[in-house]
Amino acid sequence: MKMKPLISLTLVLAGILVLVGILIFGRRGADTETPVIENKIVVTAQPTFRLPSSDASSVLRLRELAHNPSVSSAGATASYELRLAVADRLTTNETFRRWATNAVTTAACNLASRKEFHIHGANLMNSNSLQIEVGVAISGLRGEAVFDSDTNSRGPITFVVEGGTNPTVTMVRDPYGMATYQLNPSQAGSSSYPRHVARMDWGEATSPMDTSGVEAAARAAYFAMTGAQMPDGLQAKIDAPTITDPMVSDPSVQVTGNPNATVATVNNQRFPFVDFEFVNPASGDRILSGEMVQSSAGTGEFVELFTTQSRFSVQNSIIDLGQMFLSPSGEWAQDVLSGLGTTSQEEVLKRVWKIPNR
Repeated sequence: MKMKPLISLTLVLAGILVLVGILIFGRRGADTETPVIENKIVVTAQPTFRLPSSDASSVLRLRELAHNPSVSSAGATASYELRLAVADRLTTNETFRRWATNAVTTAACNLASRKEFHIHGANLMNSNSLQIEVGVAISGLRGEAVFDSDTNSRGPITFVVEGGTNPTVTMVRDPYGMATYQLNPSQAGSSSYPRHVARMDWGEATSPMDTSGVEAAARAAYFAMTGAQMPDGLQAKIDAPTITDPMVSDPSVQVTGNPNATVATVNNQRFPFVDFEFVNPASGDRILSGEMVQSSAGTGEFVELFTTQSRFSVQNSIIDLGQMFLSPSGEWAQDVLSGLGTTSQEEVLKRVWKIPNR
């Protein structure tokens, strides 16, 4: 009878030990399970928010190589090769081509509709009257918009648009309205001037145009073409040559043996054309050049405008377009880098300068 309390006590102590063991090992199990669950959540979530960092670093590397940091022929070839590779990808990108067509159309129409200056023969131009062609070069987008209002009485006006994600108009030209043709319309029918366009009427261009007005119009045109003000400190060269109007003869002057000859006198001197250019005196770079025609007394209209892009702008343009239109396709920049050096220098130069394979 005396053994029963001892057995009861032993059973109680054993129960307590079992309970403590369950609590301890249960806590340890809980502690080991929690990190496993958290790790699984982190691993599952990472791909959803991770950015393609290798693509971003590859783009930076492309920009560096495009600038030819070594200033060597090998560096120039590498710059050309990588920009050709990006151009090849953009050429077949339909989203880019649709965007480029719209960009070229908009740029040409905006320039032609400005009120601060006039482009000769472009007063009836609109988006529906343009012939658009777009392509890709190592300098980025190169597109042309041609306005050809009347193939019987005048020539086409061509607008060239170039650049990257913010392209600019780099050239406007009306070849039949320029002095080269107008002073020698006998060129009509040649390969350079296949149309027979009549000479303009220079009757009202009896005095030179005001040079300050020419400069103001040129500066306004530069801003409309590039979106930037013309740099300060440029040297302006404006020339309005004296031209004898072959359609006007001075009756007070007679040429022995040829009564129909036109002789230059004060009565038949005209100033229909104005040539201008704005040059950086330090570098000699021509920032803007062109030609105007005096369509009526004191009023000039542009028949040519030409400006150039900066070297770094040209090198960046194609990379900017690649980022804008090729990024959704994957690691495009890394693909370009991987192929660098696989094209021979000779083949790169042939493609850059369009040299035929011989």
